[in-house]
Formats: sequence, C-alpha cells, structure tokens
Amino acid sequence: MEEVVQRQQEKRGFTGYHLKMIGIVFMVFDHLHQMFARQGVPLWFSWIGRLTAPIFIFLCAEGFTYTRNRKKYLLRLYISFVVMNMLSYIISVVFPSEIGLINNIFATLFFSALLMWCVDSVIIGLKEKKIKSIILGLVPLLLLIIYNVVFILFLVDTFIRRLPPWVLVVHQAFIPNILLAEGSLIFVFLGLLFYLFRKRRILQVFTLVLLSLWLLYRGLTAGVGDTQALMGLSAILLWFYNGKKGKDQKYFFYLFYPAHIYLFYVIAWLMNR
Repeated sequence: MEEVVQRQQEKRGFTGYHLKMIGIVFMVFDHLHQMFARQGVPLWFSWIGRLTAPIFIFLCAEGFTYTRNRKKYLLRLYISFVVMNMLSYIISVVFPSEIGLINNIFATLFFSALLMWCVDSVIIGLKEKKIKSIILGLVPLLLLIIYNVVFILFLVDTFIRRLPPWVLVVHQAFIPNILLAEGSLIFVFLGLLFYLFRKRRILQVFTLVLLSLWLLYRGLTAGVGDTQALMGLSAILLWFYNGKKGKDQKYFFYLFYPAHIYLFYVIAWLMNR
C-alpha cells in the first residue's frame, strides 16, 4: 500500500522534462520579441520570457547533482559555449543586423556548474581532510576571480583594445567571462544557491523570490523598472517539481537553443532588408 501511495505522489507535479519544455516555450516568446519587435511583436512576450532563465538554471543544478560524470558535464557546457560563440560570429558577419547576436546562456550555466564543482571540492576536502580536494576547488575559483576582476576591469582599456581584431574574436570565443554572461553574477550565484539548497525546496524557492524582490526594489528605486523581477513567478513551477527526470532529452536543448535563435535572426534579417 505504501509503495502505491509513493508512486502516486511521484506522478504529481512536473518532471525535469516538463520544466524543460515549459522553459523552452517561455524562451521562444522572449526571442520572438527580441528578433521581431520591429514587426510588432508585443513587449509582453519578453515578460513571459523572464521566467525562462531560473528554470534552466534550476535544471542545471539538478543535472550537475545527478550526472554520472561532472567533468564531462562541465566540458559539454563549455564546448556549447564556444561553438555558439563561433556560430554567432559567423552568422552576424554573413547577415549583419542591428539586432545583434548576444545570446549565450551556456556561459551562465557553465559558470554556475563550475562554482558548484569548486564548492563541492572544498566541502569534501574539509570534511575528509583532503588538501588536494581543497586545492582543486580553490584554484579554479581564484583563477576565475583574477581573470574576471583584475584582467577585465583594470586592463581592458590598456591592453585588450590594442590587440588585433582576430585576437579579440578568439578571446571572446574561447574564454567565457562571468561578468558578460547572461544575467552576470546574479544568475551564476542563483545556480550555486539552487545547488546548495537542493535538499530544501522551500529554500530554493525562497532564494528565487527574494532575489526577484530585490530586482524589483532596485528597479523601482532607480526609476526605470526591471522586468527581470518577473522571474520570481517561475518559483511556482519549481515548487511543483517532483524530483523526477522524466523523458530523456539530454541534447535537445543544446540543439534547439541556438537553432531557433539563428532561425529567428535570419528571418528578421530578411524582413528588415
């Protein structure tokens, strides 16, 4: 009897697959406005899109938790980041447009997963008194801070801009920058907190809602508003996540995400000619 009740409970709510499909629908709304605002696609399409990022960041934390090989998981996100950067550059050169191709959520997901790996290594090292594990966790974190804070903030004007254009292209394509990733530090650390609170759903939801309220407050005090605060509504979906993976579509998002952006971009380019 207890097994029957447990199976019934597991069927309730959203699986990871359900969340992914819902997130994809929201994402398409967002990018439709991004690419076709000139053609009359309403602004509220982008409001729906604000719910997208927390869903995929949450799924990234879940994926990192249950993946069999975390190194391959990180490598897959990094390769996706590089490939999309290169494709975006080529397409923007072939089809130049003022719309621009700045989308690359893979950088955000990569940094979130990297921080998860670093924190996990340090925690395990402290618990088991393994110096090697602590070092393996701290070194990438220190390099990340040095590169993104010291190099980017202090040397960008005096060094990077003096380099040949092709060097800048290669640099941007292969070296992700946490400060330039979608959502920047906010989204990256949201992913880390989702991971740290993975056994406490209420804390995951509370973190998202609290961050959304802060964005709302920041926007109101600045007098400009911040529609990103709407992402807090996705907390409802995350609350009803049942912890199950659901249908296996590991590579669907990796392919659909860049494909639909480039399709919309090229169509918009043709319509704006």
